[in-house]
Amino acid sequence: MTVNFGLLIMYGLLAMIPGVGIAFLYLDTLAEIHLPLVLFGFVLAAILRATLGTTTAAVTFVAVLLAKAFDTTSLNPSQHALLAVGVSAGGMCLSNFNDAGFWVLSRYFGISEQVMLKTWTLGVTIMGCVTATIASLLLLAVS
Repeated sequence: MTVNFGLLIMYGLLAMIPGVGIAFLYLDTLAEIHLPLVLFGFVLAAILRATLGTTTAAVTFVAVLLAKAFDTTSLNPSQHALLAVGVSAGGMCLSNFNDAGFWVLSRYFGISEQVMLKTWTLGVTIMGCVTATIASLLLLAVS
């Protein structure tokens, strides 16, 4: 059995960040905008995705943060699912040079970085925004 120390370090940092206070700085800054919870999770996941380059870390961080910062016990299962969809949609957005998938696709298909930014990055960002919009509308319907 092999151990991926990079993943262990990443998840250790994700577990530590909410306790350090950086997470609550994000929360305070975004809370001033007064977004609905689904869009809030979407925006935070998109910001983290763009900066970290990894969907897994961004979505995991936002899930932990939302679970600790908000009382989600009043949400029904449909609302929980739509919140997860909104956060995941944010994790799809803004794929760029710091994303391993960006490089795998560009090298495998022989696509230049400029074309990848115009097509792949734009495409996944549109998909994420449309998905978050649909999740938000569905959340209004089930509330």
